[in-house]
Amino acid sequence: MSSLNSTHTCRNNSLEEEPDYEDPIEIKVLRKQRGDFMHGIIPSQIVPHLTCLTRADESCILAATSRKGDIEGAGVLLYHLMTKKDVWYEDLLKALRNNDVKLEHLATSLENEVKKRKEEVYDIEMTCEDSYSESYDTGNLESPPSQNCNQVYACHIITESGTKPGIKTELHVPGVPDYPPPPYSKVEHGYDQALSVDNEGCHGDVIKQDGGNIQSKRVYESEETAKESLEKEVISPAAESTPVGTSESQTRHVINYEVLKPRGYQEELAGPACKGLNSIICAPTGTGKTHVAMMVSKNHMHRAMEVQAAGNSSTSKGKILLTVHMTPLLNQTYKRFKTYLPLFETGKISGVTTSKLTFEHLAKINDIVITTAGFFENILERKTTSISAFSLIILYEYAQTFVTVQNPDNKVELEKYVSIPDKFTTIAATRSPDPFQDRIAETMAEIEHKTGDIESEETAKESLEKEVISPAAESTPVGTSESQTRHVINYEVLKPRGYQEELAGPAYKGLNSIICAPVGTGKTHVAMMVSKNHMHRAMEVQAAGNSSTSKGKILLIVHMNRLLNQTYKRFKTYLPLFKTGKISGVTTSKLTFEHLAKINDIVITTAGFFENILEKKTTSISAFSLIIIDECHYAMKNHSYNRIMTEYLKIKLAGCSAQLPQIVGLTACPGTGGKSQLQAAQTHLLKLCANLDAQTFVTVQNPDNKIELEKYVSKPDKFTTIAATRSPDPFQDRIAEIMAEIEHKTGDIETCPQRGTEEYEQFIITTRNETLNGNKHETVQCCEHLIQYNKALQISSMCRMSDGLKIIDGFYNERWQRGQHETTSIEKYLYKLFRRNSSELFDISEDENKYPNPKVLKLKENLAEEIKKMDEELRGIIFVKTRALARAIYECIVDDKTLKSLKPAILVGVKSTGVECMTQAEQDTRLRKFALGHCKLLVATSVAEEGLDIKECHMLIRYNYSTNVISLRQSSGRARALESTEHFIGDEDLATRDSVNVFLDQQMEKAIDLIQDMPQAQLQGTVRHTQMNDIAEVYEKESKHIPVKFKSNSVKLYCTGCGKYVCNGNDVYIYDESSHIIVDKAIIKNIATIMTTRSVMLG
Repeated sequence: MSSLNSTHTCRNNSLEEEPDYEDPIEIKVLRKQRGDFMHGIIPSQIVPHLTCLTRADESCILAATSRKGDIEGAGVLLYHLMTKKDVWYEDLLKALRNNDVKLEHLATSLENEVKKRKEEVYDIEMTCEDSYSESYDTGNLESPPSQNCNQVYACHIITESGTKPGIKTELHVPGVPDYPPPPYSKVEHGYDQALSVDNEGCHGDVIKQDGGNIQSKRVYESEETAKESLEKEVISPAAESTPVGTSESQTRHVINYEVLKPRGYQEELAGPACKGLNSIICAPTGTGKTHVAMMVSKNHMHRAMEVQAAGNSSTSKGKILLTVHMTPLLNQTYKRFKTYLPLFETGKISGVTTSKLTFEHLAKINDIVITTAGFFENILERKTTSISAFSLIILYEYAQTFVTVQNPDNKVELEKYVSIPDKFTTIAATRSPDPFQDRIAETMAEIEHKTGDIESEETAKESLEKEVISPAAESTPVGTSESQTRHVINYEVLKPRGYQEELAGPAYKGLNSIICAPVGTGKTHVAMMVSKNHMHRAMEVQAAGNSSTSKGKILLIVHMNRLLNQTYKRFKTYLPLFKTGKISGVTTSKLTFEHLAKINDIVITTAGFFENILEKKTTSISAFSLIIIDECHYAMKNHSYNRIMTEYLKIKLAGCSAQLPQIVGLTACPGTGGKSQLQAAQTHLLKLCANLDAQTFVTVQNPDNKIELEKYVSKPDKFTTIAATRSPDPFQDRIAEIMAEIEHKTGDIETCPQRGTEEYEQFIITTRNETLNGNKHETVQCCEHLIQYNKALQISSMCRMSDGLKIIDGFYNERWQRGQHETTSIEKYLYKLFRRNSSELFDISEDENKYPNPKVLKLKENLAEEIKKMDEELRGIIFVKTRALARAIYECIVDDKTLKSLKPAILVGVKSTGVECMTQAEQDTRLRKFALGHCKLLVATSVAEEGLDIKECHMLIRYNYSTNVISLRQSSGRARALESTEHFIGDEDLATRDSVNVFLDQQMEKAIDLIQDMPQAQLQGTVRHTQMNDIAEVYEKESKHIPVKFKSNSVKLYCTGCGKYVCNGNDVYIYDESSHIIVDKAIIKNIATIMTTRSVMLG
C-alpha cells in the first residue's frame, strides 16, 4: 500500500504530460496509402461525388489544383476529408467506386487494410483478457496479497468503431497486491488500473476483487452511452508509455482534425523554406509561426513524395525533426501537428516522457518527430543517430536567409494579428521619511568603519543619499522602441514669441543660418519651431507626390551629455506629432544609431558620438535633411563640431550628387576668438560662418521684437571686489621652501615661473614629459610631487590653509597605500621630506583665525548680506575654476555656522573617476534640490554656465573666475531673477581681464553688424573662399599624416615611476580599437599599474 501511494505522489509532483493522440484505424490506413491516393486521384473528377464536402471545401480544393496541380489538390482533398470525422470514410469509398471516377482499386485496398487492422485489434483484446483471467485464477501475482485493504483494478477495452454495445465484467477476490500486476497501469489515485486496447464490439471489461470470491458480471451499455464514455475517457500519463504510431493497442484521444488554411503573410514567410533554403522566419508573437512550420513541413513531405513517385531511388524518404527549447512547448506543438497534418505520422519524445521506445525507433516509424533541443543534443552526443537522418530540421538560429513579411498587402494583414497594447509606467517615489533605512545605514556605516578598508561613515552616508535618485529612467530612451518604458509626458503647445519668429525666419526659408540670442531667451524653442516647420514642409512635398524628395529627417547635436536629456525632454513635450529619439555614448539603448535614425523623425545626440559614427562610415551626413547644432560657437579648430562639418564641406566641394542637409546653428555668444581689433573679430565670425556653411547671421532686428526680447534678457547689478592676498602667509612660505629643495634635488629645474600659479604647473608638466622621454625617472617623480605642492598653494591662496594641506596629505596617503610600483630612493626621500615638515604645516593650518584669507572673508560677507535680503527665497551660484577649489569652498561654507541655512552643494562636470567625480544622476539630484529650495547655493565649475536648465538665481558670484567673453555672457545669464546681483571677488589681474571681456563683447556685437550689412554675394564669396582653403589644408594634412607603426616585439614598456622593464609590446593586446590589455598573469602579478611613455600602434 505504501509503495503504491508513494509512487502516486511522485507522479503528481512531476511535470504532467499530455497524452498521445491516437488516430482512428481508417486515418492510419489512409496515411499509409497517401502516396497512391495523391497520385491516383484527379480532384476535379471526384469532388462532385463527395457529399460530405461543403462548397467552401470544394472551392479550396479546386483552387489548389488550379494553382499547383492535381497532386497538391489531392493532398488538400484528403486533409478536408479527415476533418469530417466518421462520415468521410464511407463517402470516400462510394466516390472512388463511382463510374466517373473509376478508382475501384484504391477503394478496395483501403477497405481491405482497414478490416485487417480491426481484426488484429480484436485478437489483441481477446489475448489480453484471457491471459489476465488465467494468470489471476492461478494466483500468479507479482507480490503476495495484502490482508489490510481492498483495491479495484479496472481493464477498459475500448473499441475503435463503436458499433456494438459494451460488456462490463466485475470480479471480486479476497486480498490485493500492494501494486498492480503488469500489464496494468495506475489511474485514479493508484487504486484503479487501466489498460486500453483496440477492440471491435466490446467497450469495457471491469475486474473487481472483493472478500475472497471471484465474481464476474457483464453489464451492457447502449451504443450512445458507450460512445459518450469513450469521449469522456480520462487518459492517464501512463498512456505515454507507448507513443502514437508504435502499437495499435494504445489509448485513443479524440482529435478534431482541422484544415490548414494559410494566411497571405504566412505564405510569404514560408516561401524561401518551401524552396529548400535554410531560413530564419521572424514574425511577431501571435501571428502563427507554428502554422508556418506546419506549412513548411507539409510542403516538404509533398515534395519528397513527388520525388519518390518519380522513381528516384537515390533520394531518401522525407523525414522531419522539429525541436523546441522547452518541454511545455512539446505537447502544444505535437497537438497542433496532429490536428492539422493528419496525413503524416507524428510522434514526440523528450527527457520527461515515459515512452519505452528509443529515439531511433520513433524516428523510423514516424514522418515527423517533435523533441526538445536538449534531448536531441544528448542523442547526438551518444552517436546513436545523425543529423543526416532527417531531410528537414525546424529549429532556431540556423540560417542562410532571414525572412520577414515584406509584401505591403501581407503587412496590412499581419498587423491585424499583432498585439500593440497601451503601456504605462508609474514612477513611484521612495518612502520619506524612512527610519528603517536610516537605522540600517547607520549600522552598515559602523561595520564599514570597523573594517578599515571601506570609506568613512560620513562618505558612506553621503553615498547612500546619492543612490536615492537613480538614472534608470534614462537607461531606455523613449521613442527608440515601441516596447520601451514610457514616462508620462505633459504635452504643451509651442507658442512662439515675436522675436523667436524673427530668429527662425531665414531657417524657415531653408537657409543655412547662425541664430544668435542672449541666454534665457529660448533658443531651444527656436530650434523646435524650425524643426516643426521643416517637417511640415517635408510632409507637403511628400503629399505632392515628389518621389525624388526624401522624407524629412532631423539631427540635433549638443556638445555635452548633460544637455542631451534636457533637450530631448523639451522636444518630446512640445513636438508630440513627431517621433523623437536620443542616443549617446552613455545611454544604454541597445539600438544602433542607424536604426534609431530610421525609426525616428528627430534624433538628438552628442557631437563626439556622431563624429565616431561618421568615422565608422555606417551613416552619412546626407541621411538627414536638417542638422541643428547647439552652442555652435564651438565649431572652430579641432572641436568635434568642426570635424563633423569638415565631412559636410568635403561632400559639398567635391560636387557630389548627394543631397546635403540644411544647417542651423544656435549660440548665445559667438565670441571674437580673443581678438580685440574689430576687423580681427569680424574675420573670426566669418570663419565660423564658413565652418557652418552659413548663408546668414541672424539676430533680432525688428524694434518691436527688440523691446520684447529685453524683457527676457538678464541684467543683474554688477559688483567687483578686489581682494588682497593673505599676508603674512606662513603656509605658503613653508611650502615654497619645500618646493625649492625638491627643484634643487632634480638638477633639471633651474629657473621657473612663480610658484602657486598656472604657469608654474604648465612648466613642471612640460619638464616632466621631456625627462620622461629621456628616462630620467628621478626627475619625473620630483615633478609629480611638485605639481601637488603647487595645487596646495593655489587652493590655500583662494581658501583656507587647511584646504591646501589636504591636497598634499591626501596625495601622499593615497600614493603610499596604493603601492603603484616599487618605491625608489628618490620617492623615499620625498616621503621623508613631507613627513619631516608635516607637523609644522598642520600647526600653521590650524591657526586660520590668525592668518585669514581676505577673499574668503569677502565671500562670507557677501553671502551674509544676501541671506539678510532674500532669506528663504535666495538662490545663488558661486563659479570657481577647478573641482578641488569647489570642494574647498563648499567645506568652508559648511563649517561656518552663520551660513548653515544656505545648505550648499557642489555641481561639477560628469566624470566617472578622479577628484570630485560626479555622475549625471547626482547632477540631476542636486539641480532638483536647488529648484525645490532644499539647497540654496551651488558651488559650481563651468558646467553650470551653458545650457543647463537651472532655476532663476538671485545671486551670482564669480570667485576669482574669469575666462573669456563667451564665459562672461553665459555665467551672467544665470542671474535671471528680478533685482539679481552679480559679484566678482578676486585678484586685480583677473578683474582687469573681466573688464577686457566686456570690451570684447561690445566688439563682437559690432562685428555681427558688419557681417549682416555685407551684400549676400560678398558674404557667400568670402565663405566659399575660406572653405576651399580649409579643405585643401585638411587634405594636405591627411596626406602627410602616416601613423608610425612598430613591430610589437620591438616595443619595450617601462614603469614611469621606477624605470623598471615591464613587458614587450607583443604582451599587450588591443581591445575595441582603443583599450590595451595585458593578459599574462605573471606580468599582472608583479605590477599594479602600467604606464606607457608614448602612444604607439602595435603592428
